[in-house]
Amino acid sequence: MAPAKRGSGDALMRLFFEAMAIYTRAWLGAFGSGQRVAAPLTPRRILLLLLFPVFMIVQLLHWVCLALDHVFFPAFRRQSIHRPVFVLGVPRSGTTFLHRALADDGAFTTTRTWELLFAPSLCQRYLIRGLIGLDKLMGAPLAQVLRWLVKRGGRELEAIHAVGLDAAEEDYLALLPAAGCFFASLAFPGSSSLAALGKFNTMSEGRRRRLMDHYHALMQRHVYAHGGRQLLSKNAAFASWGDALRERFPDAVMILCIREPLRAVSSQVSSLQPARSLFATDPDGEELPRLFRQYYERWFTDLARLAIHRQALVIDQEWMAGHGDEVLDRIYSRLGRERPENAGAAATAPVSAPPHRHDPGHYDLQRESLDATLWEAYAALSRQALLQR
Repeated sequence: MAPAKRGSGDALMRLFFEAMAIYTRAWLGAFGSGQRVAAPLTPRRILLLLLFPVFMIVQLLHWVCLALDHVFFPAFRRQSIHRPVFVLGVPRSGTTFLHRALADDGAFTTTRTWELLFAPSLCQRYLIRGLIGLDKLMGAPLAQVLRWLVKRGGRELEAIHAVGLDAAEEDYLALLPAAGCFFASLAFPGSSSLAALGKFNTMSEGRRRRLMDHYHALMQRHVYAHGGRQLLSKNAAFASWGDALRERFPDAVMILCIREPLRAVSSQVSSLQPARSLFATDPDGEELPRLFRQYYERWFTDLARLAIHRQALVIDQEWMAGHGDEVLDRIYSRLGRERPENAGAAATAPVSAPPHRHDPGHYDLQRESLDATLWEAYAALSRQALLQR
């Protein structure tokens, strides 16, 4: 997966048109009869679809600013990304806890919510930083309004994890303009192109390469904007992207979080109930359990393959819940440096339980409902996690 053409004008243009086509097909298809089971046209759903062009205009603005970066900040293309740390794993396995604990370490730089949603480009970041300075001189009224909007807009997503403008967040959100963010598939369950983001190896080689080139350039921008610090990335939805990430960043440290499969799938489906309400999809609650059983089967298998590499460290969520300090010490040992005092200030306490109740039986989840290859992969990962303690 050679990055020779990363960031070129032709590549950006092709990815732009590709993304616009994917979103347009998803939007038009949402009005068709074929998606009525997964996303019936209720008043809430119709309102969301009518507002979708606003989202498209925002993405268009992002694309313009990303292109302008090549004019005003061409040096970002020479920014190296040395030994990045990727926190991967299946969703609901403690990735957010680890990510935010490590983000306390000032040697790392990690993406924040405001950077991902409002400023994927350098042009936007420097402009917003200037506006923040002016806002502070006036008592920060704009910051207060934005925090209120994010809190209100993210209220239904709190079951997944806490949402805040300054919070460390999953950098796959920066791929929204490129139709490369798996979360978008929850809004358009009928889009095969968006669903394929959770099964990265099933996509065409060209599409995978373009997304990886773009992701690499986005992270170059981020590291450039933060003075060349070591990149810390967390993406539970990148479980199937692991091979491509390792190929692109061969010196990366991969932290792979796992959890007992039935509990993990149940927790994930339960945590996505607010997203179902937000996007007015899956009214019967039958589609998400079916889909995520398939995703988790692939994700565990992909993680097991990734775990054999020397730079991988497997962490079991159940063990991490009572051994946060030990987990962080092992990570820093793998990084080859001492754990700073400020890293993981809350890690001495057990990992808090999810803010929702979930029962595998409620979603008709039994051991037999998950493929045998998933259990084999989970067993292999569990053995490795035990050996690495």
